[in-house]
Amino acid sequence: MEKLREYLTDKNLKSAEFAALIGCSAPTVSRILSGKRHPSPSLARKIEVETGGVVTIGDLFQQLPLAA
Repeated sequence: MEKLREYLTDKNLKSAEFAALIGCSAPTVSRILSGKRHPSPSLARKIEVETGGVVTIGDLFQQLPLAA
């Protein structure tokens, strides 16, 4: 989730601050940033809206593993 990490750095936002903006917990954002969790489609949409499209839904799901 490099693009989201870059966005937070550019905007000088901590993950907890961003979590409050999108209505989720700080650990959720932390897990998304570390790649341990992918956002739900609705959370991905909130991220896209909050970042003004800088981080898109496609960016958030491009690293999903292919189904076996």
